[in-house]
Order: sequence, then C-alpha cells, then structure tokens
Amino acid sequence: MDISLRVNRSLYGQFKTTRGKQDITGDEYFKPTNARYFHGYFRFVRLGPTVKDIGLENYPELKPFAKTQYSMMVPEVEKYLKSEHPDVQNIVICGIESHVCIQCTVQSLINHGYDVHVVADGCSSRSMVDRMYSFQRMKAMGAWLTTSESVILGLLGGSHHPDFKEVQKIIREPAPDSGLLSLLPNPLG
Repeated sequence: MDISLRVNRSLYGQFKTTRGKQDITGDEYFKPTNARYFHGYFRFVRLGPTVKDIGLENYPELKPFAKTQYSMMVPEVEKYLKSEHPDVQNIVICGIESHVCIQCTVQSLINHGYDVHVVADGCSSRSMVDRMYSFQRMKAMGAWLTTSESVILGLLGGSHHPDFKEVQKIIREPAPDSGLLSLLPNPLG
C-alpha cells in the first residue's frame, strides 16, 4: 500500500457553512492505492459536482455515480460493488449533509450487510444539531463512528509502513476544531 503524503484537509473537519451551503476547503488528499473507493453526487446532472477542492480531477479513473435519491446505494453502485469488489466488507464514508445523504447511505449499506465506518470529522451538515443527531442515529443503526486520523493510521497498519514518518508529520499538525468535542458527553463523569 502506498499512502500519498498529502492528506485531504476536508477529512480534518475544515468545513465551513456559507449561506446554508457547505464548502469543503483544502486541496490535499490521501490515496491508499490498494483501497477501493468511489464517489457520488446528488442530482449531479442538474447541479454539477458538489465540491471541486478535494482533488478528484487528479484521479480520472474515478467516475461519479449520479443519483437522485439520498442514499448512494443506487442500483449502479450496488452492481459495481458486487461485480468489481465482491470481497469488500468494510466501507468508510464521509461527506456533506450527514443528516440526509450520509445517514441514508449508511442505512442502505448496513441493510446490504456492510460494516460502515463514518468519519465524524469528515462529515458536515447545515447545522450542528442535524450533524450530531445524525451521528447518534447512525451509531444506533450499527455504524462505527471514527476520525480521519484513526482511518489514516489504520490504513498504514503501524510504524513499520514505509510512509509512516511522513504521515506522522502531517497528523502532528493540530486539526482545526470541528465543533464536535464540546457536544460530546463527558466520558469521565
């Protein structure tokens, strides 16, 4: 596995809300070459790509799956997963509109038997209330809530990975406050 030394800043929670529209900022990204990945857009034909700053244009092999329903698990994606990646059991998901598209996709994936890992600091919603309740609901559905750093280090597998030192430099930089910590219950009492 080769992990790019540039990590998508959007996974560190750099979401901003402008007039109710989420913008994902940052132009760095990580790409484990042996991980399988895809992306989709809600109402792609009418609205066009959701975000331009995450560098998908650098990966021409990634073609978006257009959808008009909230869940990403449209028939084309289901067919793609079954035919191209029948051995996939775990799916990591992040994106915008946690309380709608992400939540509906998580429910569909769980219903199809996948273990779903939601990157909490890589998800956004129009409001923090929507975001937090969507996390509660997804957890109740059986999804695992995780963080971008946990996903990245999990993909590396340990300090023996040849790119560990470079990735360590990236994750040492403090992540911006995602606003989530103040809303979590105190686990110590």
